[in-house]
Amino acid sequence: MKTVILLHGLRGSHLALEAVSEQLKNAGYRTVTPDLPGTGESAPLKDQTLSGYVEWLHSLILSLMLPEKPVLLGHSMGSIIASHHAEKYPEDTDGRLILMSPVFREAAAREKNLRLNLRMERIISMLPQNLGKDVLKSKAVSYCVSRYLTADRSQQRRIDRQHAEFSGRMVSADAFLSDARIAMREQSVIPRNKQVLLIIGEKDKLVPAACVRRVAEETGARLVMIPNAGHLINYEQPKAAAEAAAEFLGS
Repeated sequence: MKTVILLHGLRGSHLALEAVSEQLKNAGYRTVTPDLPGTGESAPLKDQTLSGYVEWLHSLILSLMLPEKPVLLGHSMGSIIASHHAEKYPEDTDGRLILMSPVFREAAAREKNLRLNLRMERIISMLPQNLGKDVLKSKAVSYCVSRYLTADRSQQRRIDRQHAEFSGRMVSADAFLSDARIAMREQSVIPRNKQVLLIIGEKDKLVPAACVRRVAEETGARLVMIPNAGHLINYEQPKAAAEAAAEFLGS
């Protein structure tokens, strides 16, 4: 049985990908959905950088001792980690890689995100550690993020509730800031030694679909665009995302 390892995004937890995971199980795949270090019950890494995450994922895959090589599926920041791991350790996984709501940015957008990250770091660093964590975990922050990243307003209340319940589980403000630096300063990559599927919401405000389409055209990656979905495909259209992944893996 093929195993798919699912990596969640910034402020998320393994619960954020539970609906996608369940759909993949129904399609006949075994799934592993870890909390990223610094989230939930998982302690932060000593080196909570992109390279530290790549080494963590490498060690995780080896520790699973699977009978065959798994496939990685990363959402948002998880797509950054999964893609950089696939580039450094291609032998850890099979020949395919799935990036959902991948993070690609034009130069102007990268500069804007860097400025935003610096302002956020200054504000949070001025707060006591526990207070900073409480602010980041608050329902108010969750609500604002959910409202901005959701496209399908008919599902908004359900998604608000799920996002509040499943996200904001970082163990400290420092752990969150380390992850925010990755999410805002780094990008997903397209490893040359993998067949890559990009799954994007057509109304994604964080990473415009047109940007992802250009990446697909330039690299030969396969692209599936999900109608009436934003960046939170995992909440808005988990069945459609899982079906696209299963079709890719079965082709």
